[in-house]
Amino acid sequence: MPSFSPDGTSIYFIRETEGTGRFPTGGNGRRAWYDLSTPSLMRVVADGSAKPERLLLGRFRSGSNTWFYWLRQPVMSPNNRTIAVVSDGPNPTQSDVVLQFFDTKTEKLTKANVPSTPQLGHQDPAWRPDGKLLLYVKNGRDGAKGAPQIVRYNVATKKTSALTGPGYLSPAWSPDGRYVAAVRTDSFGTDVVILDAKSGAEIIRVTNDDHSFSPIWSPAGDAIAFLHLDGAIVDLDMVKLEGTAGQWTIGQVQAITEVSGLDAGSRPGWFIPPAELPAVAAPSTESGGSSAAP
Repeated sequence: MPSFSPDGTSIYFIRETEGTGRFPTGGNGRRAWYDLSTPSLMRVVADGSAKPERLLLGRFRSGSNTWFYWLRQPVMSPNNRTIAVVSDGPNPTQSDVVLQFFDTKTEKLTKANVPSTPQLGHQDPAWRPDGKLLLYVKNGRDGAKGAPQIVRYNVATKKTSALTGPGYLSPAWSPDGRYVAAVRTDSFGTDVVILDAKSGAEIIRVTNDDHSFSPIWSPAGDAIAFLHLDGAIVDLDMVKLEGTAGQWTIGQVQAITEVSGLDAGSRPGWFIPPAELPAVAAPSTESGGSSAAP
């Protein structure tokens, strides 16, 4: 689950360490041995010139019991200090996997304390380029079907509001903060779409194959990369966005990898040095000001 820091100098990711642990089972107080994959939140310089450093270990101890807590989808804020992550730490017996913030200075993990559906939690945090808003997915259920919903979190007010109704997940901001690439899910499968960042209205559908997911916007604003499932194999594809923003023409799908077996749970990351980027308009502050909720 790698993601670039906003300045491109570092990459944040999750490393799992295999081991064993002993924990009560069955509610009767008896303990059993388990095979554990304990996650750690890691950081490494993007040029690979130094060894990765561990920022947080997802190990849980209670007396002589050993377990782990989830750490998933780390994304660094533009303030270069706060990492949004989804976790049930530090005590997995008292929490679902929900949106949390890890402060790299204090090394504290703090819950966002935003609404969630019991046992379903959150996923897919995404910072707006100016850091004033964070999108995340509130997981829900409609009968036996999943009903994920993209929600906005205002950093200044700590208030939330829905960007979409049920059926959307995996948001990714455009570089100018005006649009959001996301995944629309239905009974047929998943496709990549572009939403208006203010209204949540669906502007255009990027794919129509029912097997595309995890989009990431080019830092230049002119393309979207995403994962695509073919049988049991996941590959990376990309489409160019031609024309005026908001009225794009979707180009042909380009295969970036072929029969590569990528990790479906790891979203693509994309960085272009600022000197190589075209000028873009600043994000609208209408939804990110300190005096009003989004």
